[in-house]
Amino acid sequence: MLSFARASVGEACAAEVPPSEVGEDEVLSAPSQQSFAPALARPPDLAAALEGYAGVALLTGAGDSRSRSLIGGLLRFRYRYFQLAGAAEVTDTGQADALNERREESWRSLGVFAGAWLPFARWIDVDAAVGYVDRRFSNADRSYGPDGMFVGGPAVGWRFGISDRSTEKRFGLRLGAALLGTVDLQSISAPFERRYRLPDGSENVTQGTTDVGGVSVALVVQGGFELGGGARSHWVD
Repeated sequence: MLSFARASVGEACAAEVPPSEVGEDEVLSAPSQQSFAPALARPPDLAAALEGYAGVALLTGAGDSRSRSLIGGLLRFRYRYFQLAGAAEVTDTGQADALNERREESWRSLGVFAGAWLPFARWIDVDAAVGYVDRRFSNADRSYGPDGMFVGGPAVGWRFGISDRSTEKRFGLRLGAALLGTVDLQSISAPFERRYRLPDGSENVTQGTTDVGGVSVALVVQGGFELGGGARSHWVD
């Protein structure tokens, strides 16, 4: 009898408390997990940067392949996902293997580039650009004339880089690395004339041309200061 009474009381209490209704807007859902895959950030504001870079370059073409040390500077403007830049660079002059030629040719170039700038939230920034380059080769050897060699012409250049900014403040340091390429659009050669004194006292004259230019690829590290470029760390909806 006692057990039956307890069961009756429990059923009565359950009947007095109606089940709560849950609306569609109140249905609980499992929390979404944040993805660790790189995501494109919101379009940044206008920014300007002045950067320097240095590295090693390899030139191959009609003439002998050359390896060079390279330094340069870059002035870059970017807005949203686009960039416009101007660059200037020079290389060193290596020692030559040719007879009576103390040094090999070096080059210097000026270029303008346009391309894309892709900032990734909580990750690095990636940029790529292509442009027009004016490249000139020089050699002070007087066998190329009283003023030495100075030849060159138009070229196409490209840049692919990665970088990161040290702070989200309006002015900050940016560090990165880049792969650079330049392709000369025409054959480039320089005439030379070399004179040799033979043991019998006579003079021998050798004339010819030196082929320069071709395709160069450089791997560089770069760094500089950037002003502007807000909304860096927001995710795209």
